[in-house]
Amino acid sequence: MCGREVSEEPRAPDLAEFADVTRLATQLLRAEGSSSVHLDYPHIFAQENLAGIRVIGCDQRIVALTATDRFVLRSGDRRLMLGGIGSVATDARYQGRGFASRLVEDACLRLADQGVAIAVLWSDIPEFYERLGFRWAGTELFFQLHSDLWQARRSLQRFRIGPVTPDDIDQVDRLHRQLPVWHERCETLWKGFLSIPHSRFLGAWMDDQLFAYLAIGKGADMVNHVHEWAGDGEALRLLVESLFDRYHYETITVMGPPIGHPFFDLLGTLVRPTVRPFGLIKTIREDLTRGVEIELPLDVGWRPREFPLYVWGFNSV
Repeated sequence: MCGREVSEEPRAPDLAEFADVTRLATQLLRAEGSSSVHLDYPHIFAQENLAGIRVIGCDQRIVALTATDRFVLRSGDRRLMLGGIGSVATDARYQGRGFASRLVEDACLRLADQGVAIAVLWSDIPEFYERLGFRWAGTELFFQLHSDLWQARRSLQRFRIGPVTPDDIDQVDRLHRQLPVWHERCETLWKGFLSIPHSRFLGAWMDDQLFAYLAIGKGADMVNHVHEWAGDGEALRLLVESLFDRYHYETITVMGPPIGHPFFDLLGTLVRPTVRPFGLIKTIREDLTRGVEIELPLDVGWRPREFPLYVWGFNSV
């Protein structure tokens, strides 16, 4: 129970309510006994990000919430600020009263005031967000790999495989910035990434130089999914082999944008990817999106454009 007088208007929680917020988010968004959202999303559900969390109260308790984050998307010299909206949830006893809609609309207004051009979210109920002005955009490829399929594909052991640690952040960030589309991460964000439970962050080294890395799993989300990778194609191939050989995965799904890369070229010779939209977006500052072409869904697939909307590792933090 919160001690603060609560209202049915969206607002940021105060520090004394932080434990109530994370408890409610975990209760509504996680299966019983699984990890807590503040461990899975250390940058989002953090006391330092109270302004990025919005709640609604009723009957002297917090009953609905959402969380937001801002990040800069980079493609070459181009920069675009996006805002992520996630963890939209309402206590079942208070659903049907418009709380979720008000939280999302409030989040969009506040992100726009902070210089965000486009709001992005993911949902299993897109029709709800389409009523609020969101639309599908972007492209994501999913390669589902089975251990028996991979047995016949073996790379030479040219690289040393091991876990990535905070001491490796500079090298990881260097590879991350070589991707055609990436987003700016500070050291704190990288450290938060590495701290997420039930995840593996592996690297491939030659001598002391990192040639590739990948991340698989993220708390209760992204189970058996490689949701971020970068670097040398052969080294990435060896990293996948290590997941099967050392950690005994039966199935691994590698996800990523439709870019020309030797790693995806290899995966394409093994399995045909599933093509899905990246997420739901809403332009909230037209003045900041002039000259930006956003990839939209077509009946026959997805057409890549000049500025592809795919954010590497956004699900990771």
